[in-house]
Amino acid sequence: GGAFTGATAGGKKGRIQAANGGTLFLDEISELPYVLQVKLLQFLETSQIYPVGGTSPIPVDCTVIAATNRNLASMMTNKIFRDDLYFRLNGMPIELPALRKRTEDIPPLARFFLEQYSTRFGIEASLTPEALNELAQLPFKGNVRELSHLIQRLLIATGGGEITVEHVHEWATTKTIDTPHQLPHYDGTLSQQVSQFEKDIIRQTIEECGNQVEAAKILGVHQSTLSRKL
Repeated sequence: GGAFTGATAGGKKGRIQAANGGTLFLDEISELPYVLQVKLLQFLETSQIYPVGGTSPIPVDCTVIAATNRNLASMMTNKIFRDDLYFRLNGMPIELPALRKRTEDIPPLARFFLEQYSTRFGIEASLTPEALNELAQLPFKGNVRELSHLIQRLLIATGGGEITVEHVHEWATTKTIDTPHQLPHYDGTLSQQVSQFEKDIIRQTIEECGNQVEAAKILGVHQSTLSRKL
């Protein structure tokens, strides 16, 4: 075992091997298929991998950091996530509060994402102080990923230059924190109404993210589940 994404027989180093001497970051660890969780556990316990088509182990010395926005304890109870892998990864847990609970992080993150996207698209832009303040008032239920997508959307929509509070008002699809949430009216049985409510949440999240893959990550479900509920 030990073959993971990025590994090819006789080709370049896989991502785990490339992390030798450094740090391996495993994002959305909860989405790792159950069958591959065994292989990851083997690597964590032995610090060795077997390249595709190889028979001799290759030692890899790296720090492993795993991240998730899902409740792994609940997934273990439902036999979706291996408990031995969980305890192996849970050596130094760090719980990061939701972005809406640390609003002071929003302005520097917004500037960081704007710089990233400006470089990628070759567009010069800046955020006014008022725009940054308005961003800090948004709930960002999708956390940092949602903020990143919003900054990208603002940059592309404005074409660069100065991004103002008016632009944020126009392109932010979320409501401000102090806006009361009103449930829409649904008809039918409880099951039918819950189904309609789920569809509304999914459609809104897809609209905010731009695609089903990112929406599924934010909502903590597999993309196939999300598509089926639509």
